[in-house]
Formats: sequence, C-alpha cells, structure tokens
Amino acid sequence: MTLPGIGQPRFTTDEAARIAQEHFNLRARARPLPSERDQNFLLETDGGRRYVLKVANAHEDPAFLDLQNQVLERLHAALEEPACPRPLPSRDGSLIVPVEGPDGQVHRARLLTYLPGRPLAEHRPHTPSLMVRLGALMARVDRALQGLDHPTARRRFHWDLALAPETLAACLPEVEETERRALLEAFLERWEEHVRPRWPGLRLQLIHNDANDYNVVVHHPDVDDEPALGLLDFGDMVETALVAEVAVAAAYAILDKPDPLRVACQVVRGYHAHLPLTEQELALLYDAIAMRLCLSLGLAARQRRLDPANAYLDISQAAIRRTLPAWQALHPRLAEAAFRAACGLEPDPRAAAVAAYLEQERGAFLSLLPSPASPAVLDLSVGSALLDRQAVESPSALADRIDGHLRRSGADLGVGRYAEVRPWEAAGPTLADPPPRRRTLHLG
Repeated sequence: MTLPGIGQPRFTTDEAARIAQEHFNLRARARPLPSERDQNFLLETDGGRRYVLKVANAHEDPAFLDLQNQVLERLHAALEEPACPRPLPSRDGSLIVPVEGPDGQVHRARLLTYLPGRPLAEHRPHTPSLMVRLGALMARVDRALQGLDHPTARRRFHWDLALAPETLAACLPEVEETERRALLEAFLERWEEHVRPRWPGLRLQLIHNDANDYNVVVHHPDVDDEPALGLLDFGDMVETALVAEVAVAAAYAILDKPDPLRVACQVVRGYHAHLPLTEQELALLYDAIAMRLCLSLGLAARQRRLDPANAYLDISQAAIRRTLPAWQALHPRLAEAAFRAACGLEPDPRAAAVAAYLEQERGAFLSLLPSPASPAVLDLSVGSALLDRQAVESPSALADRIDGHLRRSGADLGVGRYAEVRPWEAAGPTLADPPPRRRTLHLG
C-alpha cells in the first residue's frame, strides 16, 4: 500500500503557482488543501475564479489518474448538476502533465474545476433530508459507474473493505490504547465470523469509496432552495463490493450523532431509492460501516508513525473514537431490521414466510392456554406451604414439589393434564412438556 511520506509531493505554494502558469496558462495564487497521499492546492485568480491543482504521489499509476479523469467526465455527463469537478486541459491539450519535485521525483499534475461549498463536516444542520440526499448522490454516482471496466480499478488498496481483515490486523500493533485496540479486535473477530464467509457473494463494481464528510461539499445556490451536494477526491476508487459505497458514506455521516442508527438509515433510504440494495447487502451493512471506522482508526495509527507532521491524518479521528463504541452498543440484528425498514422492506426477512404459513394453517392450532373449568392455584409467595429452606436452596427439590402439586390438582396447562417441572440449571425451575405427548400450540 502507498502510505503518506512515501512518494508524497512536497511542493511549496509558489511552486504550485508556477506549475499552474507554465503548464495550464493560469496565473493564480495557491493555497494548500489537505490530502492523505497526494498534494492539493486551491488556485484563485485576480478575478476571483477558482481551480484545484492536484499533484499525485510519485508512485501513483498514471493509468489510474487517467481512470479518474474518465470517471469525472462520465459523471459530468450523467448527473443533472455539477456534482463533481471536471479535468481541464493543459497548454498542449493533455489532462495529465509530469512535474519534477524538489527531491527529483517525478509527479503528475492535473487541473480541475472548483466545486463551491463547505465540507459536510463543517456544515450544519445535518437534516434528515440532507442525509437522504447524501445517500441518493452516492447511488447516482454508482449507477453512472456501472459497466465501467478499467484494469487499474482492480487493485490491492488498503481502503478496500474486501482487504479489511488483513489491513486492520497489520495496524493493530500500532494502536497503543488497550481499550481501543480491544474494540477493534472485537469488530475484527465479528467480521471473520459473520462477514467474510458471505462477502464473496456480494455485487462488485467500481465505486468512489471515500464519501467522508470532508469529500462531500454542501452548496447553497439559493437560500430558498435545498442545498446541492458535490463529491470530491476520486483517488480512492476501487472495484469492490457495492455495499461499501453506502457503508462509507453512512460511517462518516453518523459521527458524533446522538442517534447514529437513525442517521445511517436516512443515508441508506436515499441510496436504496436510486439503487436498491439486496437483502444480503443489508444484512452485512452494520459490519461494513463499523469496519470502515475501524480501518480509519487503525490506518491513522500506522500512518501517524510514518508521517507525524501530516495534520490530515487526524481529521475525523476524535469523532470516530467517540462514535465507534456507540455503534458497537447496537445489536447487529436491530440495525439490519432498521435498514430493511428504511428501504420499505419487512424488518425481518422471514416475516413474509411466517405470515404465509400462519395464514395457511389458520384454524389448525389449539389454544396454548385455554380457560380451565377449575383452575389450580400455584402459590409461590413468601407464606407458601411449598417453600421451606430446602426448597429455596435446591431448585430440584422445589421442582419436585411444584410437579407434585400440579399432578394432585390435575392442572390443565393447555398442553396436557399437567407439565413436568425440571430445573433450569442454577437459574431456577421451568415448565417443560412431559414426553412423549405431542400437541399443537396456538401462536396468536
């Protein structure tokens, strides 16, 4: 994997301005923008026009930069509004130009149009409608990318959720906090048990893979209109499981939210409306969201050691450390049910089959607890004659006494004339059916 500090460009703002003028015939002032592996600059002309200069890591495959340009042009044609930047040609008409860095390494520079707005991380409020529109944006992007086949998209990349187990395991020794490392290990163990066996069956395609809250911009073209959303930084694209797209968007949308599941459901609802998710994808979404946050913590720990001066590595980390325990506190099956409900599906995938069976067998069930003509009273109050020291201290002794009492009274429990009482480990007595009788229970 390409990590910060390895092949990363080190251009000054003056050098960035020189590149813009020499190669793109653009006279502008340069200001640095954050980046993980590359180097980005905001360019502004005297007339107030803005552009973005992107200088790639020296180890970036030029063919992958070409893929990014292809994707940007494709999205520009497919989406109704300018939802992503567009590459601009250099003096000689090329979209990618080689530039030599101060250390002699050759990098490749591109000039992109500027997408106005504020990062989602800095925009407030995060209304439900805005979160739904975030999901819708990512679905529309993925629909536009369907069928796009490029060899560089099938790469080994440390942000690919398909490689999450090995990537996170390699980063765990870098996580110094014992409690945080235990949290990551718990999610990793769950992934190995519940997700890895089912991951190969998921849909694959090229995705953006990095809709974090600093790569999504919010723009208000008019104060009376809904804000427009845009998407930046296509450098993390990879061909992987499609569900990773909505998982990444939801993972950052839930940061520091008092009800993270509700917010995640809003993103999922917006995505599903434009690109329906399968039942298998919805079943694995809880873990995919968690793993993205785990990867962020793990990779940040490793990258901080390699490049301690890179402030970009700390973006979102504090919020992730606060949010991940709250996500772990949710039961995965509850999350799946909530995601399904957000998509207009039955919360439990088995609900339709159970309802159909009950309807088919209507009238074939006996009552579980019919009203007996002469009910037997089972007194287990403090003054009960059934209770003494031996019965209180021995579940089996108490079970024998209750069983005898029910036999003598001829109690009708709806499952026979009486029920055998057996101890339930150390937790106390329980009622169980006396074999070998068979009976049908009415469930509702």
